Amino acid sequence: MLGIVGTSLLTGEPARAALSEQEARSDRRPMKVPLAVMEGASKPLIEPLMALLARAAAIEWEIQAVPLARMLSMAERGEVLAFGIARTPERERNFVFSDAVLTSYGWLASRQSEDAEIKSLDELRGTSVCVMRGATFGSEFDQASTGAFRKEVYGSSLDQGMAMLRAGRCRYLALSSHRGPDPARLRAELRASSGENLSLSALPPPLSARTVQFAAQREQAIAAVLPRLNAAIRQESAAIHQLVNR
Repeated sequence: MLGIVGTSLLTGEPARAALSEQEARSDRRPMKVPLAVMEGASKPLIEPLMALLARAAAIEWEIQAVPLARMLSMAERGEVLAFGIARTPERERNFVFSDAVLTSYGWLASRQSEDAEIKSLDELRGTSVCVMRGATFGSEFDQASTGAFRKEVYGSSLDQGMAMLRAGRCRYLALSSHRGPDPARLRAELRASSGENLSLSALPPPLSARTVQFAAQREQAIAAVLPRLNAAIRQESAAIHQLVNR
């Protein structure tokens, strides 16, 4: 049984009142926490990032890498803490979120000859965009996908999205990256992984940058870990910045 010195985090019971940040800092009892991360997430970032936060928060992670749709359903049932779920008004009704850990930037990749500046989603009218199942780039994007452009959904692997792009199933592939607002590093990573020299267009603000954080079902006991994590995120903010930008 997972627990905090005999107290289970997965009892299925409503969460107790959250600890204050001061209590979270002073409570150093080791805590085992089941954590879901998205399958295909960047291991060179995720592994040292989770190790850093585990040390700072006195947490022992039990990590599972699963497809995004499965991560959402597991988190909704209170079975895991989830890392990487986008914060939306709809999800805020079911989940409580940690402080922001990093920023993710939204991009549209295409096989065009050069990058193009997209100032409005209206410019995508009449085109098609491949999007990973369960992914969201904000309510404006979701609304546009029912009218301005056609959304083609693929599974949990970016390779599947790349295959659809090559086959002409969509003109653009929507993706996110922590690599910052400059497309050069992301383009190099995509070239190394797929062999494609893709053009990249930033999604228009405010869709171009979104925070990434932990999420827990707000009525379940696993949410009690968030104050401890928030204290660790603030304590290690400089080290997190170095990891993200290395």
